[in-house]
Amino acid sequence: MAGDAIARAMGGKIVTTRPTFDKNWSRCLYMVTTPGSDRQRGYTVWLAPAADFEDMKPYIEEPITPAGLGDGAYISRDKGDGRFTISVLMRGQQTISTTGETAESARKVAEAVLVVLRNKPS
Repeated sequence: MAGDAIARAMGGKIVTTRPTFDKNWSRCLYMVTTPGSDRQRGYTVWLAPAADFEDMKPYIEEPITPAGLGDGAYISRDKGDGRFTISVLMRGQQTISTTGETAESARKVAEAVLVVLRNKPS
């Protein structure tokens, strides 16, 4: 389950999972608490068609390409809420976008989701 993997990656415990599905994409918000804190932190995972990876780029401000994720990846920061989004391409399969309060947390969530998806039976 992706929620458990995300909680482990963040060193915490899953509190709430809120999935949303459409015919072409899905989104899930994972609320996680970390040891010693009651504060919940939200991490969002979007799964979309592979073509969305390139289609989203014109709408992203200041993309930076991190190394070693999927078949391509870029990270950006939303000027409105300050959260970071990392988008990863799994060529021929899908685009994965994850959010976090920091670039590092968005990357940890993306890495956890990639592990889950790569180990998922077809």
